[in-house]
Amino acid sequence: MPVNPVEVFRVRETDDDGRPSNLVGYYREQLGAKVAAKGRGGYGAEGDIQPVKAIPAEDGKFYILAEPEAMVLDVDLIKLQKEARDAALAKLTPEEIALLKIKV
Repeated sequence: MPVNPVEVFRVRETDDDGRPSNLVGYYREQLGAKVAAKGRGGYGAEGDIQPVKAIPAEDGKFYILAEPEAMVLDVDLIKLQKEARDAALAKLTPEEIALLKIKV
């Protein structure tokens, strides 16, 4: 059974020169992408929003064409990474953080 790709929107932060950098996430709707991109660009501008094609999977995730793994839509990946880092750091003692030379 053929599966038709759908359009989703990729949001990336941009540097001060407007070049795309860190991936923020993928969004079903352009409006959701605009909300996620707000303030994610250089000098507080809007981040980079690009339409991309994706194939829906049965588990609710989407395979973004040209990406190696399935992605969850409408999730801020940078925020998720920060939360995971903060949770990991909370498990370490101040001595362990210093020993590992982790910048907090």
